[in-house]
Amino acid sequence: MRTNTSATKASEVNSKSTTKSNPKYDLKLEQIRKNKLTKADLLWFLKNVYVSRKTDDAEITMKKQTKAFFQISGAGHEGILSAVAKVLKPKHDYFIPYYRDRA
Repeated sequence: MRTNTSATKASEVNSKSTTKSNPKYDLKLEQIRKNKLTKADLLWFLKNVYVSRKTDDAEITMKKQTKAFFQISGAGHEGILSAVAKVLKPKHDYFIPYYRDRA
């Protein structure tokens, strides 16, 4: 007896998940869950990084327009500094920023 192979293959594809899991993102999601970060925490990080980068971009534009004499870029530092800021306790921890620390 001959079976319809195209129908068999289609049912095999439908029975399997068509979304592939990326181990890199699975690890990050695992870390988020482990550290009990909320959606609000993640949005705070994203906003802080975004504002820091946009401020940096505005300074670069001002320098090109000769409205500022110099500009020291903090790009690339904002991610880790946002994380540091989140764990500091007000009136308990003190942080002396580096000249590139904006976030």
